[in-house]
Amino acid sequence: MLAASITQDQWEAVQRHIASQAEALTNVNNALAAAQARVSALETEHLATKAKLEPATKLLEKAGEKKPDALIDDKHMVKPTCDGPSKSFMLWDFKFKNFMCGKFPQADVVMKWARTQETEISIARADAKIKEIEGSLDFNNQLCAALANLLDSEPFSISINTEARNGLEVYRKLRKKYSWFESMKTPKQPN
Repeated sequence: MLAASITQDQWEAVQRHIASQAEALTNVNNALAAAQARVSALETEHLATKAKLEPATKLLEKAGEKKPDALIDDKHMVKPTCDGPSKSFMLWDFKFKNFMCGKFPQADVVMKWARTQETEISIARADAKIKEIEGSLDFNNQLCAALANLLDSEPFSISINTEARNGLEVYRKLRKKYSWFESMKTPKQPN
């Protein structure tokens, strides 16, 4: 009934309008598909870029972490002297280990390892052991700085004549040279 009341021209105009709307819808669908493909490509590119930047990002995060304070603060520290061949070396060694453990909880483990080594400790070997035990490669550097500040006389000469910034090797040499004093300790008396 309705079809009989419209003219042929009107019918053709409606069909043209429907066809143009269908074409417009197809164009919108094509544009949407192209945009979705571009978004997918950008997401893939973003993930690839993120993966490439991840090592640098981790370094920046680590650099932004609060670093521990320096181990040595000469302004607030009484300097225990160590001049080498005397019973005072054992007392100094005990105080020094405790001093280092205050900053690095596993210092005694690393230092015990160092004093038991028969051969020279390279920086690479020291760093590997410190990383294994303590997890902080700065320990060897801090140990070297502490020893350089706390040694006098012959022990200081040992520090100067050891590979630069290798605190564990300095400590190993000191223990090797002066450890015979350890045998002079008197045993504890039973209660």
